[in-house]
Amino acid sequence: MMLYFNGFPFNNISAEVNYKINTQFSCTQFIKRITTFTKMIKKISFVLLIILYAAAGINHFVHKGFYYPLIPPYFLNPKLINIIAGVVEVVAAVLLIFPASRKFGAYLIIAILFAYIPAHIYMIQMHGCMSQAMCIPAWAAWVRLFPFQFVLMWWAWGHRK
Repeated sequence: MMLYFNGFPFNNISAEVNYKINTQFSCTQFIKRITTFTKMIKKISFVLLIILYAAAGINHFVHKGFYYPLIPPYFLNPKLINIIAGVVEVVAAVLLIFPASRKFGAYLIIAILFAYIPAHIYMIQMHGCMSQAMCIPAWAAWVRLFPFQFVLMWWAWGHRK
C-alpha cells in the first residue's frame, strides 16, 4: 500500500522534509525576486521624475510662448512667472539627485504643483481653449487638474526619502 502526502508518494520521512524545504525555498526566492523587481521599478520611477522635471523646466526657456497663454491674466508679468517656474522645476530636479536635499526637492515639486492649480482652474474656465492655437477638450482640462495633478504630487511624495 502506497501512502501519499499532499499528493506526493510518501515512503519515508525524508520525502516530507524535502518537500517542505523545496516549498519554503521557492517562496523565499519568489519574495526576493518581487522585492528586487519593486526596487528596480522605484529606481526607474525616480530617474523618470528627475528627467521629467528637468526637461519641463528647460522647456520653459526653449518654448516660452507655449506657457504664456496658460498663465491666467490676473497674474502680472507672465514672462517673469514663466522664468521662475522653469528655474524652480530645474532646481527641484537637481535637488532630487542628492540624498541630502531629496526631501526638499520632492516638497518643492509638490509646492510647484499646488502653485499651478490656478492655471488649471483658468484652463477649465476657458473650456480648454487658451488661444486659437492651443485648445484641448474641456474634459482634458478637468483631467489635468483632477486626478493628474494629484497623481504627480503623490509621485513626488513617494520619492522624498
